[in-house]
Amino acid sequence: DKFQVTRRSIGYVFEHEFNDRLLLRNNMRFFAADNVYPSLQVDELGADQRTLQRSAFDDQDRSRALVMDTSLQYKWTMGSASHTSLIGFDHTTQRRHNEAYDQSAKALDLYTPIYGSAIGERTRALSSSKKKSKQVGVYFQDQIKIANRLVVLLGGRYDHIRQDDRACFSDDVRVDDEKSTAFTGGAGHVFLAEHGLGPYMSFSQSFQPQSGFDRKKTRFEPTRGEQWEVGVRYQPKDSQTQIAAAIYDLTRSNVLVPDPESRRHSIQFGKVRSRGVEIEARTRIGRNANLIAAYAYTDARTVESSPLTPEKEGKRSGGVPYNQVSLWADYGFGGFGLPGLKAGAGVRYVASTQGVFMEGTVPAFTLVVAMVSYSTGPWRLALNASNLTDKTYVASCTYGCFYGSPRIVVANATYKW
Repeated sequence: DKFQVTRRSIGYVFEHEFNDRLLLRNNMRFFAADNVYPSLQVDELGADQRTLQRSAFDDQDRSRALVMDTSLQYKWTMGSASHTSLIGFDHTTQRRHNEAYDQSAKALDLYTPIYGSAIGERTRALSSSKKKSKQVGVYFQDQIKIANRLVVLLGGRYDHIRQDDRACFSDDVRVDDEKSTAFTGGAGHVFLAEHGLGPYMSFSQSFQPQSGFDRKKTRFEPTRGEQWEVGVRYQPKDSQTQIAAAIYDLTRSNVLVPDPESRRHSIQFGKVRSRGVEIEARTRIGRNANLIAAYAYTDARTVESSPLTPEKEGKRSGGVPYNQVSLWADYGFGGFGLPGLKAGAGVRYVASTQGVFMEGTVPAFTLVVAMVSYSTGPWRLALNASNLTDKTYVASCTYGCFYGSPRIVVANATYKW
């Protein structure tokens, strides 16, 4: 097996202030990715309880995307209310070319395995496709601050999407200029009470078109979501300590998950609901040390399942832990005559999860991360390490179980001017 991907992107961020009230923004990014991932998989165990039937795949994927966003921001007042209003539009063009091939593979005897057998000739898979989509969105937002106590946020956007989906190796047209439109909105408020207390509430909607179809050639519907959140933030006056707590209810419909019967396809659940509690506390210790602690409890369940998997209805969503805990600390060495040097370390605990389409439980795991950075003038050099102890663990189970990443160390050099 191999999973090799090369990503490239280039873009810019542009801002122009006409005056202290009117601001123009224009951002653009081009993204490209090329992916090759041949793989071998187990199909089933034979009746003799020792022979594994196997098959192979060879997939090649090329993706391109261009995203542009332009907006105007204007600040104005009316009576005791100050407004920050925003209006804009964005445009996204995406193309994806996926060449998929099926191959035969020799069966494997578990008790006398012979590895290294030749893989069969490639045959073109019917799931190969050429997809193209164009999305245009118009959005607005108004943040209103009333008497320096109440802050209200209102916003919405309208999306228009056009999609094409054609076969790679034939003239078969699956989707020709399919159009989707949607309006989504959001609203929220926070009350800036005395003594550093800030209770808030928010509501938001989401919309995302989905390309492709399931193994029965049923087109995927756009994914939609709604979220309610209520919480409170607290920072005592003249204090370096901040505490935030929130409860939420998030419902998403038409969520895509891997198909348990076909590795090349997905299925679409009718509705998935997540409810939970999130708590975060951060503080500064002395002049140089910072500490952040967070906890999340999540109850995610399939409310309405796909007709292909009715047994999932009401069951806990796979891959989502009930409990997650994280702790992070960093220290600046300014007191030792090295103001540009900073080091940090953290730990993250993820509780056990259920397999998505597999019976059994994925064990809990704990990972350690660390960083060291040095800033001087316009330069910042950083070294980040994830899974510092190189722990071997299973991260998830869908149609198969997958190990988590080993130790990864990334070096960054940033220059600002």
